[in-house]
Amino acid sequence: MNRQQSHTLVVFARRLLTVSVALLGVSARPCSSTMPPELRNTIDALVAVLRSGDAAAYERFALEHCTPEFMARRRPEDRAHGIAQFHSVFGAFRVTSELVDSWTADLELRPQHGELRASLHLVLEATTPHRIQDLRIAVEPERAGQPPKTTLPGATVTVTGEQTMPIPQVSNTQYAMKLDLSAFTLGAVKAEVVEHRGRRAIHLADVQTSQTTILDSMAVLNDSDFQDGTIELQIAGTPRPGESPDARGFVGIAFRVNADVSRYEYIYLRPTNGRADDQVRRNHSTQYASEPGYPWPEMRKENPNLYESYVDLEPDVWTKFRLVVSGRRAELYINDQGQPCLIVKDLKQGVTRGRIALWVGLAADGYFSDLRVTPAAHVSK
Repeated sequence: MNRQQSHTLVVFARRLLTVSVALLGVSARPCSSTMPPELRNTIDALVAVLRSGDAAAYERFALEHCTPEFMARRRPEDRAHGIAQFHSVFGAFRVTSELVDSWTADLELRPQHGELRASLHLVLEATTPHRIQDLRIAVEPERAGQPPKTTLPGATVTVTGEQTMPIPQVSNTQYAMKLDLSAFTLGAVKAEVVEHRGRRAIHLADVQTSQTTILDSMAVLNDSDFQDGTIELQIAGTPRPGESPDARGFVGIAFRVNADVSRYEYIYLRPTNGRADDQVRRNHSTQYASEPGYPWPEMRKENPNLYESYVDLEPDVWTKFRLVVSGRRAELYINDQGQPCLIVKDLKQGVTRGRIALWVGLAADGYFSDLRVTPAAHVSK
């Protein structure tokens, strides 16, 4: 299997069928002779559709066999692209082992030729109608201790022996956030890796009593490097428990952060504003600001309504956040909307380059998952 094929498989595993790319830590046991027929039928149907490479067939399978919550994790076009890529890499694969425990199954898949193998982890609901509630693929090398060959930078793949091996960086390729707190420089935030509403995520909790500087509530990704391109992730924000009804649950992204974190741009959401029974408050659902010199109160005072906008939001709900940056222009897209909900045509710090940071505001809990950064040369227009 060549380098490009290996890369294709890993991208598929990370972006379509997985919640996380991880080694499956299940104990081996023989296939149960009393396997529930619903599980047997689901396994057979899934294997058949993976072998076919038919995107329409996979979509029909997913609609019939998966929970709505599981379906909401990926767009139909992502599923279609992923099934085609999987088939192009694995083709007529073999199922070399099958382990079953109640409503859980683990399969090992191997292509006819190549150095990779995939472990498929499937969990069905224990109650009728026994739909799929979790489906993961872990990519492993054929030989223990050998890292997979891929060009996906910043990612990790867990290999046999539970050793996490970094995939070498390749210039001008996509960056993916690692769920590893050592990859961040933390300000006045509490940070942890958690499972939140069906996703593995970084949780940031602002710990300030007053927000005198935005810097204090950021977690900077140390090895990120960004000027122009697309930043996209799943994001959820909510006021901390016990906060007043006026709390907003501020959560967002800072970008082009300089070395000493004194200069950067940032765009964030006020999730509790999205469905407020107050139109003025709704109109402040998104916000652009910049440091130094351009905090949000000044931006609102000097340019009312120019750097804020309405968008439908709910607190503590996973929201797709996509930011497209080019020169002094930035556009914010929410939940696959075809049009941006916020357009900034004059980024205040000019055309600069720097790191990316996860950002939360005063009295907020923020959750961040599946962050990917694509440089401008690789952004589809």
